[in-house]
Amino acid sequence: MNGRNILAGFGTVAVAVFAAFYIISGQRCDVMSVPVVTAVVVLFFLSSLVLFSFRKDDDALFSPMAMAGLGILLYFLFPVIDMLLFPGQGKDLHLLYYGRLTGDDEPVVLKSVLLMILGLVFFYLGYVMRLGSVLSRMYLVPPEHISYKKLLPVVWLYLVFFAVVAFTLLHNVGGAYNLLTTPRGDRLFLFAKARVSSFMINYIFIIVFLVYFYHSNTASRGSFSLFIFTLIAVVVFFNIYNASRRDTIFIVMSLVVYHNLAVKKIRFKTVALLTAALLAFSIFMVSARNYLQNPDFRGSFASSMADITSSESVHDKLAVSMDYPYVYDALLNIISAVPERVPYLYGETFLKFVYFPIPRFIWPDKPETAARIIVKKFYPELYSTGMSISASPIGEGYFNFGALGVAGVMFVLGIIARSLKTYHMANKNNKGAVLLYAAMLPGVFEYFRGYFFETTLYYTVAALLLSLALFLSRGKAPQAVAEMAAAVPEGGT
Repeated sequence: MNGRNILAGFGTVAVAVFAAFYIISGQRCDVMSVPVVTAVVVLFFLSSLVLFSFRKDDDALFSPMAMAGLGILLYFLFPVIDMLLFPGQGKDLHLLYYGRLTGDDEPVVLKSVLLMILGLVFFYLGYVMRLGSVLSRMYLVPPEHISYKKLLPVVWLYLVFFAVVAFTLLHNVGGAYNLLTTPRGDRLFLFAKARVSSFMINYIFIIVFLVYFYHSNTASRGSFSLFIFTLIAVVVFFNIYNASRRDTIFIVMSLVVYHNLAVKKIRFKTVALLTAALLAFSIFMVSARNYLQNPDFRGSFASSMADITSSESVHDKLAVSMDYPYVYDALLNIISAVPERVPYLYGETFLKFVYFPIPRFIWPDKPETAARIIVKKFYPELYSTGMSISASPIGEGYFNFGALGVAGVMFVLGIIARSLKTYHMANKNNKGAVLLYAAMLPGVFEYFRGYFFETTLYYTVAALLLSLALFLSRGKAPQAVAEMAAAVPEGGT
């Protein structure tokens, strides 16, 4: 079966599925008119076209296009389908649009889907152009040969630094006693309010990678299992007290990519099982966070999780854990208000790269991040809690420059995605480079969930810390390889 037949079949199935959805739920949700459903089908088909155009790639499942496809599906397509199939749900998500749309909101939904189509087209254009190849040449390439004897002390050095910062952070929140005795609702955000906690999560990310990189390239197992389980426990702890599940999910995603590319091929079945496990973990973490958030609830932790057996509860918790209602709701709010009631930001969120190093005590009125601006403008009752809500590159681009901003941001994301792929193809035999590629790859997906500055900063710091560890662990080429290289005459083969 050739690619054209695959696309035709996929498109036919898409049309049939959406037609069935429309027939089944059309009487319950009048937002899903023929123009909206048609636009969604077009978006679905274009997404299929982009993904199938790279079907010859052996590692297509672990490529930037796969990550982009996942982001498009989850944060662009799925919310619209979800509202169609489950109208009225999401009532406990504290949102203005999502879960309570009416026919009057149809133009906003239709415009959101049309902007998604525009963004997808420009993402694809950015991906197929040569600019990504040029950008990839600027990325660091680790040494060809790594001394794993040198790498292990570097790992312990990173761990010691982590421990020092962790104890400092614990001291700043009043110590372990204060952490355990603080009412649950306040306790949850103790670390979240300490900005260094985000760096700590990033640092755990790096340590887990280096440990796995070390043990996957040496015969020594030692205390590997205990080490990994300890790190996972720390990650879960920070996930709960930092009010985030993102980092654990991305660590697993990155490890799976690295294992598949550098250690052993992973079957699709295994990937599917891991995905199901991560979804279950996300629901569990949301239940755990809800228990911690409500200090007035006197029931046990088990009883607080009992309601996840209902389909509606599972739906809402999964929605919250994946963040797609918040992201899409913010997008709808931006589209409905900008520029009629709220002016364009004219690049303010992207200038964060320039003024980020300036301390706030020097510049008290320093502009906030896009996620905080969105909360301040559209969810003022949540602003004082420190909450932040992203609106995807579609929302951020539109908030800054309208449709032109959407096209520009998605074009840049396409270039970044292509640069990662080019980097990997040029350094497939360099295990350090494969490690960096695997660590950065989930960032493509994260761009569709988060906002541009935070995602870029997070993965840039991760790449620099990983690269530093690899360069500190530079080793000599094996003797046999060195002798063979010396025996080849200059200019010979």
